[in-house]
Amino acid sequence: MDLKTYELLRPSEVREPDLPEAASPLAPSVGEYLSAGYHTGAGSWLGLHSQAELQGEFAPKKFVRRVVRQEEAKQMRRFYRGALDAPVDDKYHRIRSMTPIKDTEYLNAAFLRLDNTSEPLRMTDPDGALMIYTSEPGLKGRLMVARVDTTGTIIWQVDTGIDRFKLSQILPGENSFAFVGTRPAIPDKLSEPLLVIVENSTGKVATHSLWQ
Repeated sequence: MDLKTYELLRPSEVREPDLPEAASPLAPSVGEYLSAGYHTGAGSWLGLHSQAELQGEFAPKKFVRRVVRQEEAKQMRRFYRGALDAPVDDKYHRIRSMTPIKDTEYLNAAFLRLDNTSEPLRMTDPDGALMIYTSEPGLKGRLMVARVDTTGTIIWQVDTGIDRFKLSQILPGENSFAFVGTRPAIPDKLSEPLLVIVENSTGKVATHSLWQ
């Protein structure tokens, strides 16, 4: 449906003006739009990390860049505030410490970004970013989208209805992100393919079936 004229469109026509055209079979993978964290100020980092990651690439004395891809993994992650040294060669920041700032854990959580060369998309009023995570472990896990501030507080969160591990495409945009995938499997039934558009500032959701 065209959100301006309310006319029914073909699935291939369903898109927001700020979103790219439908991707080709060689479209970037979902992981290209996922980030592990970002710099909230000089010497300060906000990240989504698991215990295993804190003992690996995000351990004290390791180095972190401004652009860090988040690996897709079935791990519980939580918000951490990182204290960083001044950058080396204006690129690499040595980690002094990582301190948890919230108790809540999120399965396979990551920040959203516009492409694989950028930091997470920044939100304002309040300052923050967008994140995705999985609603629950197992076959019923759905893709959740949330807006968070720089303290890790959830501003809004929405359930897209898409099977998290059947998410096939992310279409990024300055005003909206779109997600393509299927609903969780139901025995003896085909899973419905969906296009779900989430407005970045408000969390308003528009869901379109891709069945013709």
